Amino acid sequence: MTEAPAIQITSSKLGKGAKEVLDDLSYESWKDIQKAPKKTYSELSGTEWTTTPKTLDLAIMASSLVKAKEGKHVEQNFINNLHTRWKLPRHYLNGLFEAVRHIQKADERAEAKGGTTNVVGEDDFKMLCNYGLKRLETENLHDPMLFERQGEWTEFRDGVAIRLDRDTFEARLNLITDWRKANGDGPYLGVSAPTDVVKQLYAHPDKPVPDLVGVAHAPMFTGQGELISERGYHRNSGYYYAPPEDLYVAKPPLRTSVQK
Repeated sequence: MTEAPAIQITSSKLGKGAKEVLDDLSYESWKDIQKAPKKTYSELSGTEWTTTPKTLDLAIMASSLVKAKEGKHVEQNFINNLHTRWKLPRHYLNGLFEAVRHIQKADERAEAKGGTTNVVGEDDFKMLCNYGLKRLETENLHDPMLFERQGEWTEFRDGVAIRLDRDTFEARLNLITDWRKANGDGPYLGVSAPTDVVKQLYAHPDKPVPDLVGVAHAPMFTGQGELISERGYHRNSGYYYAPPEDLYVAKPPLRTSVQK
């Protein structure tokens, strides 16, 4: 019985045109491109367009044509047609097909790397950022310790809400993420978060962590009349309840019926 060949993971060095295309596409749109139905060149040529197709529309068409496997010469004819009709740059259209193939093989690359997209130097910038944001969100779903307060990354530590500077944020990010880098034919090496990813996540406007309104050190009622008396983050109000260890609060007496 012959052994299956080992999967070789190669570094994905994308050209300028492909990078421009990927920059125009949201990570969420990748699934639409991957799911594009197979279509031949003649089928795509019959598509009516009254305005210049957007990058996502072009990528879906290119993905359909790649799946049809009609050959590079047919893809070139498609590129020539788009260039002539819409005056789109050739390097961009060539990059379109390179980007589409990169997107189509994203799941295959992730599976070969253990189901993750956190390999520095192989996964593109947006995928690395998405991985970091997802880890930040997951780690702070239950009993969160990182928050957003007035647009800033904030950490709850020792009963106090502390704004994180970028260096401290980077340290916290490295504690909850596992970044890797190829090591020739050997196993992946563990590395710290890339600087450009740290900068992007630190400045990210939509932080994937709970909002922190304030810190309470004694039981309190919310504006809706809900009593906060259990230690920890209260999602409905946005307050973190952190009473001193020696605080004792007597329970209110049970309400009894009043006899007239």
